[in-house]
Order: sequence, then C-alpha cells, then structure tokens
Amino acid sequence: MQARFPIHDHDAKFGGGSDRVFEADGMAVIRTPIAAPRANSHLERQIGSTRRECLDWLLILNRRHLERVLTVWFEHYNCARPHRGLDLSTPIARSDPVVTSGPVRCAERLGGLLREYSRGDASCRLIPSSNPLAGYSNSCRSIVLTNLCAPQAMINRSAGAS
Repeated sequence: MQARFPIHDHDAKFGGGSDRVFEADGMAVIRTPIAAPRANSHLERQIGSTRRECLDWLLILNRRHLERVLTVWFEHYNCARPHRGLDLSTPIARSDPVVTSGPVRCAERLGGLLREYSRGDASCRLIPSSNPLAGYSNSCRSIVLTNLCAPQAMINRSAGAS
C-alpha cells in the first residue's frame, strides 16, 4: 500500500526539505493548522499507544529491529488487542468461528511483552512479509522512524510550543 497523504504539524523536525522528499515520492503533504492539537488526534493516539505499550518497554537495537517490532506490534494491535471504541473487538475481525470450549493457549510475542490468549489454534496473522512502513521510500521511512523514536523530552517540548 502506497502512502498518499503524509500529515504533519509545523514542528521543526519536519524542516530541511522533508516535504520535498515526500512530494518527490508522489505524495501530497498535508500540514495541520497551527495550535490545533485535535487536528491529527487519531495518529497522535496511535503513536502514543505504540510508545506506551510497546517501544517504552524494549531496547531497540537498529532500524531492522524497529521495523520487525513494529510489524509484530501492529499485527497484535489490529488482530488481538481489544479496543474500547469497538466494544472490545479488534479492528481486523477474525473470519474463523470462535471456539468457546477447550484449553486456553497463550502465545507470547516480543519476548513476552505481548500475550495473546485463544482456545484452539485460532490466530490472526497478517502476511509475514507485511511491513508497516512498506508504503514509504527509504528516505520517507527515516522521517517516520524519527517521529516514532524521538526522545520524550523533545516531544513534550514541541507539544508545549504548538
């Protein structure tokens, strides 16, 4: 899936021609309004959940490791993690029938950080080669990874400025 519209605010970390990199990749950049924290609230929520529930608990070794962790995390987030806004169901619903009897199995992922419980052998797995950053060129991936891995102090500082 090719990303079509990267959305970002007026933060200094998007300076230095990052918009030109996106546009050269065939994307139309959308900038959120100044001093409008709710303009991009869904993505802010996703980034916050990813940091709090996953990245804050792991020591990321390199870019390849980060991409692997994010692939597993987004697969868990969309297939196994209950969401309150969806009445405790998942964004990607399972197509197989739910087994209500039998032994409960626990599948640990990311070294036990994520645990998925099920009965039987039912599981939701995305295509193994799927990558949450697959729609981006290498230069765009660097910008996305920088945004996800920015130190919390820098994020708090930029949040206060906008």
